[in-house]
Amino acid sequence: MLMKIKNILVSQPKPENDKSPYFDLAKKYNLSIDFQMFIRIDGVSASEFRKDRIRILDYTAVLLTSKNAVDHFFRICKEMRVNVPETMKYFCIIQYRKRKIFHGNENVKELIEMIKKHREEKYLLPCSDVHKQDIPKLLTANKIEYTKAVIYRTLCTDLTNMKIDKYDMLVFFSPATVTSLYKNFPEYKQGNTLIAAFGSATAKAVKKAGLKLNIEAPKPKMPSMTSAIEQYLTKEERLCSKKLISELFVSGKTFHIDKIKVTWLTIPVSSLQLPASNSQLLISINSYKLKNAVDRNKIKRRIREAFRKNKLFYYDFLKEKNKQAVFAIYYNSKELLPYQEIETKIILILQRLIQLIDK
Repeated sequence: MLMKIKNILVSQPKPENDKSPYFDLAKKYNLSIDFQMFIRIDGVSASEFRKDRIRILDYTAVLLTSKNAVDHFFRICKEMRVNVPETMKYFCIIQYRKRKIFHGNENVKELIEMIKKHREEKYLLPCSDVHKQDIPKLLTANKIEYTKAVIYRTLCTDLTNMKIDKYDMLVFFSPATVTSLYKNFPEYKQGNTLIAAFGSATAKAVKKAGLKLNIEAPKPKMPSMTSAIEQYLTKEERLCSKKLISELFVSGKTFHIDKIKVTWLTIPVSSLQLPASNSQLLISINSYKLKNAVDRNKIKRRIREAFRKNKLFYYDFLKEKNKQAVFAIYYNSKELLPYQEIETKIILILQRLIQLIDK
């Protein structure tokens, strides 16, 4: 049974910019996306920090592994009236503008290689009370002298008033967000809910919690979480079920738009849940007419792009009428039609489908 994705919860603050790819994703796939911080960051006070008896000026280099580490390191310096000398060196995974800066290009191994060239330094590692162990382990393995300084705490946000079970997908960005889920909902059961995780550490935390990981980013072709979610949704729009394909060609109805044959079939909502779009599509190209595989793939891409750009009015119709449908497009021409002509035909196909389904 296919999962119907409609409501998504992202464990991050709501983007301030309306141009966020999350909003584009919601519009394109008719989704409802909520944003909620699962964790909050509280800075350690100067008086608490003094109890650890760490003197910042005893160190010659600082390892900054996150924006929170940057913000709270300079906050604690200001609160303690510590004037950091210009000779202080900063080794960062994140991009940060400061004198004597060394970047690891967001890569821990590159950063460690850089640090090994400066073994003589005495390093301070500002961090949270809950932090990844990869950098401390690498520092220890390479015999680099360093001291951890807890300058902020990662705490769970109170989510108990949230109806967590209404979401079809939960998106996590750190191991702490997974911890927060079970802190707030100790009896949480995944059921049919999809889980998305950003980063290998988050993915490990998801699996360790006994949850099934459905979407993981970043990947070579999916550098962002939104691109990973979109690829999953796009895959869900493709008609792959052998049972449904067989039923479509046995019981479906047919019409033609020029040399494009369309076979369609409505699916009772009670019998099967299609994706959030309420529809799935199969594209087939006549290999006898278009013998070149490159040309066939080009036509498929043009059909998919034309469908992607014009599908919203079709999806809105299905949602309004509470209907589900599957259809197949069979391209039966030897001509390599330009995109503009294909787009015109796809719009006509969708309009015709609406008329036929609405009868």
